[in-house]
Amino acid sequence: MKKVITQQASQPLNWEDKSKLIFEKIIINESYVDISGLLNDADITLEDIAYALCNINDLSPIIIPNIVRSLKISIALKKEDLSKYNDFILSFVQNNSSDFKPEFIQFKSFDYSLPYLSKYTFLKNLYIQTGIQIIVKREYHRLSEGDLRELKLAREFYLNITKYNNDNPSIDPVSLIEMIHEACNKACSPDGYPTDYHKAVKILFNLDLSQLAELPNVNMDSEEIKIQDFLLKQYIEQKIIGEIYSVKHYDNLYFNMVKVTEANVQEWKKYSHNQSRLASKHQDNIKKEYQTIINQIEVGLIGFDASLSFYDNDKTEVWVAYASYVPVTDPNEVNLSEIEMFVTISTSQNSPFTSHMGITRSATSLLADKEVHRDLATHLHTFAAQVMLKRYPQKKYMINIPMREMRDILCRAFESKNMQNALYISDDKTKYSGNTIEQLLNAEKALEPKYKEVMKLSYDRLNITATFHDTRLERRLLQQQDAIKKSENFKPVLIEYLNNEAEGRNKDCTFILIDKENNELCRLDRNLQQGEYAWFFQHAHQFESRSGTEPMVIVDLNKLATLKNIEINNINMEAREDSLFNLKKQAKLQEEERVRLQAEQRKAQEEAERQIQAELQRQQEEKRVHLEAERQKQSELQRQQEEKRVHLEAERQKQAELQRQQEEKRVHLEAEQRKVQEEAERQIQAELQREQAEKRALLEDQQIKAQEEAERHKQAELQRQQEEERARLEAERQRQAELQREQARKRVHLQAEQRKAQEEAELQRQQAEKRVPSEAEPQRQTVLQREQVETKQKRKNITKLDKSYFQRLKEFVNKIFNYNKATQLAGKIILGCLCLAGITLGLVILYYGAKKISPNTVSNIQQKIGSYLPTAPVLSKVINKAKSFATRMDSQAKEYIGHNIR
Repeated sequence: MKKVITQQASQPLNWEDKSKLIFEKIIINESYVDISGLLNDADITLEDIAYALCNINDLSPIIIPNIVRSLKISIALKKEDLSKYNDFILSFVQNNSSDFKPEFIQFKSFDYSLPYLSKYTFLKNLYIQTGIQIIVKREYHRLSEGDLRELKLAREFYLNITKYNNDNPSIDPVSLIEMIHEACNKACSPDGYPTDYHKAVKILFNLDLSQLAELPNVNMDSEEIKIQDFLLKQYIEQKIIGEIYSVKHYDNLYFNMVKVTEANVQEWKKYSHNQSRLASKHQDNIKKEYQTIINQIEVGLIGFDASLSFYDNDKTEVWVAYASYVPVTDPNEVNLSEIEMFVTISTSQNSPFTSHMGITRSATSLLADKEVHRDLATHLHTFAAQVMLKRYPQKKYMINIPMREMRDILCRAFESKNMQNALYISDDKTKYSGNTIEQLLNAEKALEPKYKEVMKLSYDRLNITATFHDTRLERRLLQQQDAIKKSENFKPVLIEYLNNEAEGRNKDCTFILIDKENNELCRLDRNLQQGEYAWFFQHAHQFESRSGTEPMVIVDLNKLATLKNIEINNINMEAREDSLFNLKKQAKLQEEERVRLQAEQRKAQEEAERQIQAELQRQQEEKRVHLEAERQKQSELQRQQEEKRVHLEAERQKQAELQRQQEEKRVHLEAEQRKVQEEAERQIQAELQREQAEKRALLEDQQIKAQEEAERHKQAELQRQQEEERARLEAERQRQAELQREQARKRVHLQAEQRKAQEEAELQRQQAEKRVPSEAEPQRQTVLQREQVETKQKRKNITKLDKSYFQRLKEFVNKIFNYNKATQLAGKIILGCLCLAGITLGLVILYYGAKKISPNTVSNIQQKIGSYLPTAPVLSKVINKAKSFATRMDSQAKEYIGHNIR
């Protein structure tokens, strides 16, 4: 930790530019001032913030209310931040000229890797130097009431000694002692008692204030010593009163009760730690009948350790009562390895009650398989009660919150003596099941065999132990209520609490103890609870644990002292003063002893050096011989390795030659195999090609033959079709000739009407015949279009044919298509013929129409043509003949019919 910063906080550069930003980001709440928003700004340093806070009244219109007593810094403190923020806080506090005087500084958290000692030292040193309590919110790091009292003492002494050091480089012992006493008077306990001088010396020595500031030296006769050395001398010269009470209970068992003092407290703490370590380490190696006991040792040691920490509290006494296999005569020389059971007894001078806490069997005795005495706990409680009554006859009760097993042992012990009214169980936190005493007793008896079986095991999966003890506790509470109703002897000891909302905790609660005669024995407010009675109210397993599951127990101390037959003896009834060190008497002896030891050490060292030199020489000679032998062995090994290498080289060459020959053989074989394989592949390819050629030639011959056969059939069919076509055309020509003759006969009657039209048609025909064949195609198309237009115009002048002719033609065609599929082709052929006849008729009509024939002539022509239409029998014959060639003519008939229809 750095020294105190004495220089004034200097005005930072560019303050005008920074001040506005700083005061905008400072958050002022009704309970704190938060500067966390300034920490992330790279342009603002902690020195800037310190300067702003120190001069906030002069530099800013911001007004901080007087009730604001906390400075908030939301940052997780890391190891490298401790020194930086320590300097920031010191600079702010020492140079603060504003009205803002914080009492607390809140940080967010500590870095998880920061050791606890570093965190605690940071909190303590800042409090000593500034008087401000540092609180770390997230981790709940804050100084306890006991810590604050010690640090308040250290701060008072620190302020006085640093102020004195400004004017004087040294201080005399008397002034220093007066300064310590002044600090003791200012650092009083909550109930008004000054701190004990020797305790203050111990506190100041442990804190070592020389790390925080430069302290003056102490003038001791002809020399100057440091304050730390003076405190050590004062500490070791203090008188410690050691007391012990003892009684021989059995031939090999002694009860002893020793007061815990500065001289032996560390031994007891070390002993407790060793017992915990042994119990944890050998938990699985202990005998099965001791398994339950070894599991409960850890719980008892927690209460034992907590009681030891109050040994130097104001007006407080802490004793250790223990059963040992050997007697004890010196309170500072206890044979801890011979202890079988131990417990702490705590009380204070003005207290009407005591407390027994942390009763535990020794793990050492269990592991050493020493004799285990039964019912030892009640005897030890009785012995402790007798000692307390011998020292303080006015004390009336023993109050504690025992474990359920210990409570059960005490209850059974008093029940066996018919002294049930000696023990009162507080039931203000107990929930009842609603069962009667008889029902609970039956349930208890039913559970007892299972409970005994579980006690022999190392586990209790069904939670039988808790169920059994809860049932027994409820039964005893009901019996206690009945006894109180029936008899005045069972009138309870009353403990009243003011401010019931805080019941179960010591905060803002007044504790009142009333005896059976309604006498108020004590009324303890918060100051007394944190002062003289801290051993009971601040103890983690006493009054503070009342919010747990086990009830508080109040035992009549006089009846507890008579529970067993024990008589105690006080080895030293008058207090015996034992010095830890007596410097004046022992300095000369220590110096002589030191000189003698140094001479012996020098002589032993010289002798050891001679022996070491001789041993080294012998070892070197042995090493030289050994190295020579090793060298020869290495040479032999090298020769053998060389021979082996030559042999291996020859073998390697031989192997290489064999591998080369094998490689050549392999290459030759692969070449032969490739040749054979290639030859076989060529033969296979040739054979395949030959077979394919034969197959191809055979297929070609077959295709040629098939084509020739098909061609022959086709030619024959075409010839036959042509023959039929010629016959059909011949018949058609004959029919046309007949029609022409008929028309010639009628033409005479129509010549007059058609002469003009015939002449025009003849003229057009002659013009068309005379037209040059080599004319351009577009001209030909134009002429054809014009002829078509003229033909259409002529058709309009001709009387339309009777539609009944075409209707009958359509019906006739439909009848033909209703025959089976084999006759459809023949029907199509006939349809084509009919269409051809119709077309011919149309051409004739057009021709004669051009000559302006009369409608009567057209009607006659129509009737004659209709007479030539075939009848049904004729059609049947035609169809039967057409079946043989219907299939072959399908494609040609479709084309022909389609062309004529269009």
